[in-house]
Amino acid sequence: MIRNQRHRTFEEYLKNIEVVIWDVDETMYYDEKVIVKTRQAYVEMLEKRGFGNLTKKIKDDFDALESTGKKWYQILVEKLGVSEVEVIGLAEAGFDKSKLVKKNPRLVKMLSSGKRKNFVVSNSSRRSVFAILKKLGFVKPESFFEEVFSIENMGGLKPNERVLLGITERANVGPEKVLMVGDSLIDDIIPAKNIGLLTSHVRCKRSEGEADFCVKDLDELLDIFETIR
Repeated sequence: MIRNQRHRTFEEYLKNIEVVIWDVDETMYYDEKVIVKTRQAYVEMLEKRGFGNLTKKIKDDFDALESTGKKWYQILVEKLGVSEVEVIGLAEAGFDKSKLVKKNPRLVKMLSSGKRKNFVVSNSSRRSVFAILKKLGFVKPESFFEEVFSIENMGGLKPNERVLLGITERANVGPEKVLMVGDSLIDDIIPAKNIGLLTSHVRCKRSEGEADFCVKDLDELLDIFETIR
């Protein structure tokens, strides 16, 4: 579904795209089990950090803070007083998301075409991102992506307009030739729109109209890419 670009089709815009910036989790793959288990890893981290005798209270507090819109890592930063990067790294060390990720030959084939430069920008650890990319079928991720930005080398978690601007400068293209693909309105779509990039919101809801292009899932986006010659 096209948002705010009604005078041209999505395909027409994509023909001019030279750079694609990809989010990873819940964009390049989606599995409810990963979401549930990742959340549990954050809760368990609180328990292991000396709060084990207050398990029920911890879970209740976690639920309450989550309901206010706080992200899981933000809750632990607040509770434990450690850095965002440390929290995410520890949580992902407790649960390997890549174990539930399946190969996606269509995605690999599309990125293998050489038609566009591809970058990754993720709020996950480098270890986790590379493990997931390899499970998707990118045996040597460095051969498919110009750069992989993770929590260790982004200089700040998403939303991060600075890292997106850096990518456009590195690729030496105007923002109108760059497409941001992500599942998060706050972390992916809005910061990309703020600096003039085109955006494709994966699994977006009808009420979320900020993205230029709304697709129900990754397969729909791949369908559109495959029509472009």
